This record gives sequence, structure tokens and C-alpha cells, in this order.
Amino acid sequence: MALKKRHQAGALNYIISFFIYSVVLWIYRLIFSWLVNPNGVETGILYGPYAPFYGLCIMLVMFIFNLIKKYGKDKDINPTPILLVVMSVVLFGALEFLGSWVYELIFGVAPWNYNGMLYNTNGRICCENTISLAVFELICVYIAQPFLNKTLNKMGDGAKIIIAMAIIFVLVTDVICTFMK
Repeated sequence: MALKKRHQAGALNYIISFFIYSVVLWIYRLIFSWLVNPNGVETGILYGPYAPFYGLCIMLVMFIFNLIKKYGKDKDINPTPILLVVMSVVLFGALEFLGSWVYELIFGVAPWNYNGMLYNTNGRICCENTISLAVFELICVYIAQPFLNKTLNKMGDGAKIIIAMAIIFVLVTDVICTFMK
């Protein structure tokens, strides 16, 4: 029973952390977009002030890195910051490219355009964005997530369940509204 409760608390922490990173990365995307093109700021594809795609990327890399930390030592895989950066660059680049491509297939327009940026690939990904997201991942893994876990673990499960349910409701509603427009 205690193991199930610990997994539930961990899942709730991940949902809340995902949303926090989605909001922070939405702000980052806003600033990055403005620096790239002050006349055409991209706020994202959803209505709300969050970028769940980037929050998901952060959490996915963090999850894989934690699995490597947990199980990699038996296979002589050392979970270093360099490995984290390499994983982040590869996964962020691949997911951002794929996400842009799928969005364009569904909606007929590109959700972002990095043409004109150095080392861009079809305007879907660029070196500056991918590397800056990898640096952000380092900050998340080594500073932000330990702080968030410590803070969230002080909260009661009831409060975390309410927060997680509200997050899920807001995101699902926003996605439905986005796809219905």
C-alpha cells in the first residue's frame, strides 16, 4: 500500500511539475520568439499561457535520465551532465521537428519557423533553441526539480490531487477548443 501511495505522489509531482515547466517554457518561447522577430511574436498553438509540448519534452528527458541514474550503473552508464545535454539535444531536436511536422500535417500551417536562424532544419528546429532547451534541462534536473519535489512533498495528497485535476481539466479543455477552431 505504501508503494502505491508513493507512486501516486510521484505521479502527482510529475503532473504539477510538467505544468510549471510548460508555463515557464511558454514565457521562454515568447522571449525567444520576440528576440528572433520582434514584429511577429509566436505565443504558441493553444490559447493558454503554457507550452505543454515543451513541458512534455522536459519531463520525458528527465524521466529517461532518472531511469539511467537508477539502472545504468549496473551497465556502466554514468549519468553525467554531458549525457543529459546530449540526450536533451537529440530528444528536443527530434521531438520539435516531429511535432512541427505533425502540426503542419493536421492544421496546414507551421507552428513556428526558424528560417533565417543559424543551423536550422527546414525552419522546424534550430541550433540556438535546441541548445538553450538543453541548458534549461540541466537547470531543471539539478536545481528546479529537486526544489519542486521538496516543496510538493510538503503538500498533502488531497491538495496535489485537486491541483493535478485542475491542470488536466484546463489542458484538455484548451486542446479541445484549439482543435475545434
